[in-house]
Amino acid sequence: MDLYFDCAWGISGDMTIAALLDSGASFERLSRELRKLSLTGYALRYTKTEKDGAIMSDFDVLIDPDAYDNHVQRNYYDVRKLITESPLSRKIKERACAVLGIAACSQAKAHGVAKSGVYFHETGAIDSIVDIVGTAICLEDLHAGHIFSSPLTEGTGTIKYRYGRLPVPVPATKNTLTDHGIPYGVTDVKQELITPTGAAIAAALFEDFFPKQQLEEKGYSILRSGKGAGKREYGKGGFLQCHALG
Repeated sequence: MDLYFDCAWGISGDMTIAALLDSGASFERLSRELRKLSLTGYALRYTKTEKDGAIMSDFDVLIDPDAYDNHVQRNYYDVRKLITESPLSRKIKERACAVLGIAACSQAKAHGVAKSGVYFHETGAIDSIVDIVGTAICLEDLHAGHIFSSPLTEGTGTIKYRYGRLPVPVPATKNTLTDHGIPYGVTDVKQELITPTGAAIAAALFEDFFPKQQLEEKGYSILRSGKGAGKREYGKGGFLQCHALG
């Protein structure tokens, strides 16, 4: 099944999983497959929520700050080994490692270090490992073939992080968008709409970027749609939409 993501309100890892679940991916399989990573210290929450007058899916990774796995420092190679040595399917591993590799390169460039020195601000944490691998699991569950997207949308301004403030898009996200030639527009929303993980998902997994209006020209029709809620409020919107194509 081919898929099309409408990224009018950006993209993040949790929004991607929520949109895929809303499109028909199995939460039970997602949970079961993630256990193959042998990670502890987290729980998954999948609920329905209302946003902008529509019912959609919301996905969260709930972290236990006292758990052992949340105090383990993992660099890029540690996380890659965690994925490749698991009993997950070959396709899940390939997709997850592709996303991870792009995220690592973008972070390495942003910080002026080698991949071995990339511990990530987000991607080395349990929630981002779950977002990356979980996206690959959901795609396999939907038997995803070709994956397309609208041009991405980013906000503006700055965001707070542990050492101060960063411009939007943050350096790792901007590196991914620029290095992979991903088309994106900027809105006046003073928020981060594209996270580093979301940008890496787009770069690794989306084959082409074009407006939704072109789907019909390319011979596609929309069979069903799913929405994944974002965590921030913008007054309207704030979700990622996934269309299953026929």
